[in-house]
Amino acid sequence: MGCSMINKESVNNLMKQCQSGFGGPTALDNAHGCLAECYGVLGALLNEREELLAKIPKDRTPKQSASRWLYLEALATALNDGGIDRVKLLETLRKTPQVDVPNDKESLYLEYWRPIQKSMYPDSKRPNTKEISMIYETMNRHTIKTFSIGIPWPDKFGQAFSGGFK
Repeated sequence: MGCSMINKESVNNLMKQCQSGFGGPTALDNAHGCLAECYGVLGALLNEREELLAKIPKDRTPKQSASRWLYLEALATALNDGGIDRVKLLETLRKTPQVDVPNDKESLYLEYWRPIQKSMYPDSKRPNTKEISMIYETMNRHTIKTFSIGIPWPDKFGQAFSGGFK
């Protein structure tokens, strides 16, 4: 069959050959040839699988998820320190009555991050590494433009600014 001709028919033929067994004076040579062919086919299929898996976007990492929460916590603190409560923040997204309610990471996630995520990636329930980066960039660009507040993405030590996180 040869590894360059891997298709459904050739794999089925190889499977039938293995099932039927080998007999006669050349049985050992035939079995050895079949095993070598199976090994080649399995190797080619494994390579093809790895190539296909490499094309699938990676799910976000646990560190990236943790960094998102650290970013939202730092942004909530910065917005609150800047006198920008949740209502002022959300006014840019929708009209609401004025109420002095401080920001926190959960409210920022539900009322700010998620709507941006849903508008950018409506079919994605769990953003992958590229998507989570794009959501952050969009959100950070918006807070810089609208409120003059930007928060860098937390580093591997969980710090985004000189004060660190609680």
